[in-house]
Amino acid sequence: MTLPCFVLVAQAGELEIKAILLATSIRRFEGSEATIIVAVPQPRQIWGELSESANAALARLQVSIQSIENPFALRYPIANKIAALALVDAHQPAILLDSDILMMRPVGANSLPDSHFAARPADFPTFSQAREPWEKVYAVCGESYRHQIIQSALSRHEMPIYFNAGVLCLNRAESFANTWMQFCLRIDQHPDIANKRPFLDQIALPPALSAHSWSYAILDEPFNYPAHIKPLHPDFTPVFCHYHYPGTILAEPSLSRFVWALMDEVPEIVSLMEKHPHWRDLNETRSRFYPVIVDWHRVWKKQQQPNLLISGVPRSGTSFLTSVLNRQANVVVVNEPAQVFIPLQRSRYPWGIAMLYRQFRSDLLLGKGIANKTVDQSKVPDTYKNNSTRQTYPHVEADDLLIGMKNTIACLSRIACLRRVMPDLQIITCIRHPYDTIDSWVNSFPHLRHAAVEHLPVGGLNDPFISEAARERLAIIGADPDLMKKRALLWRHFAELIKEQHKNTVWVRYEDLSAAPLQVLEALSKFLGRELCWSDELSVVTSSRRQELSRKEQASINEICWPIASHFGYAPDQK
Repeated sequence: MTLPCFVLVAQAGELEIKAILLATSIRRFEGSEATIIVAVPQPRQIWGELSESANAALARLQVSIQSIENPFALRYPIANKIAALALVDAHQPAILLDSDILMMRPVGANSLPDSHFAARPADFPTFSQAREPWEKVYAVCGESYRHQIIQSALSRHEMPIYFNAGVLCLNRAESFANTWMQFCLRIDQHPDIANKRPFLDQIALPPALSAHSWSYAILDEPFNYPAHIKPLHPDFTPVFCHYHYPGTILAEPSLSRFVWALMDEVPEIVSLMEKHPHWRDLNETRSRFYPVIVDWHRVWKKQQQPNLLISGVPRSGTSFLTSVLNRQANVVVVNEPAQVFIPLQRSRYPWGIAMLYRQFRSDLLLGKGIANKTVDQSKVPDTYKNNSTRQTYPHVEADDLLIGMKNTIACLSRIACLRRVMPDLQIITCIRHPYDTIDSWVNSFPHLRHAAVEHLPVGGLNDPFISEAARERLAIIGADPDLMKKRALLWRHFAELIKEQHKNTVWVRYEDLSAAPLQVLEALSKFLGRELCWSDELSVVTSSRRQELSRKEQASINEICWPIASHFGYAPDQK
């Protein structure tokens, strides 16, 4: 099989940093035999000139630097890559790459589809899911509409064929590039086609395929991995990692280590990064955490610590456990961040939660601190009594710190959804004897005091993304007029949610944490893969007010909460 030609764009400014990193990564895995075309837009009066450092780095990498012209000029710079595609020899297959991509393992000649055109579906249907707008697009291009439905890569929406143009594999690239550019111009000039920027290049792809009578193949996710949205799994390495922003690199330990290693191969890039604040951050963290990289492969493949979620039954020790973990070296657990609710409310694929973990990691590495709920950690923290948030600056010893979040009802109710976007998420769920839990709810938040499941913003009766079994349980709670029974039913519901979890999950009883904290921490150390230590400054309140429950109330709890409570080792007479 003929080796493909790799095509990318470099221009003055931040894009030259991205292009150099991409070209360096291609050389790392494809060797000196690979043809790399770096297209530089002209004239320089519009696009500027590559810096001396950039030219020196590209010369070191032995790439072919060629000039291009974009008929859109500055009106649509993305079209530079279409002009770049036309540079490829007619008989050589091409892989067109957005410059904000890194190659992280070899392509493999036999892994590419045997097709004229291959790409990933767009992550989201950013143009239109409807047929009518696409019929206009095809008509403007002089083509008949192709009614073929595919699924968007991340949101899983059905849509007419619509591709992510970040990675394209093509044969006969020059003729296709000319058609693609002409169709972009036609669509752009047509007043009746709306919502065409910035995705004009992607909108013009399907009619261009139709004009050439080409079929298409779907690239697997490793060939265009959306790292700006989807976290990297510790055991997974993509071929092409589409990171988009330097902040993505900084927030992903495997990516940052990989880039730090690439920087040793092109020292000119360090001075270029210093000119751009976000890239400067990456350079500064490199100096802080890895001043000298001896074995680049060992460094960037170092095992990444999965993220952590602390959840469970409200008022069962989650806040206290958060305080215990926040006293550990290189561990930061954010207590009830408000940012979790919007991603959970919007989709059964809450990518925003994964991005939140990465934002916390990035901010901590840069020393920016994070907003967190903190109280006197020598006592049991109680977010009902102390619900204030302040900016904190935890000490970070290494870039592989453990990032955790604590949230009870919302995250507990949607663990299945969280698993879809973070399959390696480690989860600790807390539970407490129903007598003590339910009694504590009486003087707690209104939604617990009244078991008001219809008012919960996530995980309540109106949540469209919970399971049918959960919805049936919540409906029973909402319909019962007896307040004590409602609370007991709500405890049972939370216990059922905990019992359903298996993968990467461990549950902790409040009673064990208070009576035998050393044994609990030993078990959690094995679960998390890092040593946890107990501090004598910590103490947990073990008082119980369950004796205030009437016999009738205890009988109601016993009837409803057993046998699920026995699954966790509880009995009606257990303190």
